[in-house]
Amino acid sequence: MSAVRRTTTVTATALLGLALLAPTTASAVEETCRGEAATIVGTAGNVTGTGGDDVIVTSDATRVDALDGDDVVCVRQGGTDTGPVLVVTGPGDDVVIIETATAPGITGIDAGPGEDHLVTAMETGRLALDLTTSELEINDVTIAAAGLESAHLMAPEVTMIGNSADNLLWYAGCVGVVRGGAGDDDLGNVFDGFFEKYTFDCERTQATMNGGAGADDVRATQGNDRLLGGGGNDELSGRGGHDTLLGGAGGDDLDGGEGRDTLRGGAGPDIADGKAGRDLCQAERKTGCER
Repeated sequence: MSAVRRTTTVTATALLGLALLAPTTASAVEETCRGEAATIVGTAGNVTGTGGDDVIVTSDATRVDALDGDDVVCVRQGGTDTGPVLVVTGPGDDVVIIETATAPGITGIDAGPGEDHLVTAMETGRLALDLTTSELEINDVTIAAAGLESAHLMAPEVTMIGNSADNLLWYAGCVGVVRGGAGDDDLGNVFDGFFEKYTFDCERTQATMNGGAGADDVRATQGNDRLLGGGGNDELSGRGGHDTLLGGAGGDDLDGGEGRDTLRGGAGPDIADGKAGRDLCQAERKTGCER
């Protein structure tokens, strides 16, 4: 059994340049959200943000309306009697962070217009996000999660499904199943040094990822993974383990990484680089391929 230490990474640009605006309907105390000083800390009932860029910690609130601006909202419960919270971020490029995912902690997310990102983690169990149905599943409990374009989930078992937008779908954990949609998607097993740390006791580490239509960037784990590019000009990157990379239609770039890998470009002018290990390659241009 291997102990895998996982942390999370959201895109740095989503969190930089947050203006520390004066709060309106709730008072800010010495709390932080994703390393930023909170501008609003929730009290009992509803909390309303400003028209600018807010940094909100939900605390005792049962509903957060962040309004306009590029907001960061940390779902962090206050006292032991704190009820679940509904998060409505409004227009803007927003980040919602559920600190230690539990179904009673949040009743739903409505991210609204903009490029919106979800970060959440749990040490045991399963997380699943389906952007086509706008649903987040925390173990066996499903909540609404509308308006999201990207996410980073951390749990022993993770499933993610993209939609027609250009999705960023990252995960950390033992077993991951990730499928992009029609857009140009970024799929990967990615660690993060900023979020709190989690240790997963993994019997195995394995990923199955499918970029779908579009020009996708798909990156594997250290296990024995299966990566599919789908349509479009895709970049598939294996890491450790014995990986299978299938480019599909389009001009694809396949990088096997370490291990004994199988790289098949499919239709289109493809490039295959087996790298370390004894690799099998089928492509128009091949290097580092021994079989």
